[in-house]
Amino acid sequence: MDTSEDSKGCDIKPNIISNYSGDDITLNETTTMKVSDNPDLKNHIGKTLITTDGTTLLGADDKAGIAEIMDMLQSLSSTDLKHGDIFICFTPDEEIGNGTKYLDKKYFNPNFSYTVDGSAVGEFSYENFNAASATINIKGVVHHLGYAKDKLINAIHIATTINSLLPNEVPENSEKREGYFCLMNISGDLNEANMKFLIRDFDRGNFEKRKKHFAIHCRKT
Repeated sequence: MDTSEDSKGCDIKPNIISNYSGDDITLNETTTMKVSDNPDLKNHIGKTLITTDGTTLLGADDKAGIAEIMDMLQSLSSTDLKHGDIFICFTPDEEIGNGTKYLDKKYFNPNFSYTVDGSAVGEFSYENFNAASATINIKGVVHHLGYAKDKLINAIHIATTINSLLPNEVPENSEKREGYFCLMNISGDLNEANMKFLIRDFDRGNFEKRKKHFAIHCRKT
């Protein structure tokens, strides 16, 4: 549930910190969570925090959301508070929208929907971005390096060229509602290379333009 390919999702060892003091948090002998890098920690002094041991992700993103939803259901079922029908849905993949693709709309058809996937305590998220993924497979032509002139086609070189010629609209340069291209993975050798991108934009029209630009750019390259 919203885990990351950048880190394994098993063998997670949570570290529970009671009555947090507001100081830097030592996760293990080599890793420290510094307040200077995570100023939001100051907003949780006196609270109970849960971190990893520094060797994996905690995976608390949607785990916390699931816990909140189940706690809400328990609270509502144990009180006489009146409410309308409540539909709950857990989806396996939020990043490119396919998690809701096959929902039975005749059954699951609420008037309003909320995603429990925020950041700060009390934060209310009222919109989301449009997202797509793109995969590029590059076939090179291998030749003896001593006789490579006008014969060798280096797949890795082509991959790096494609990325360098894309607009410098990347996550590290974006803020608020600015869209971006993000190279998530690149691998290969002289003969073959593979690239995986994420394409995101809050504005639907700009999103479609961004996808079209990406496709045209790659063909030209």
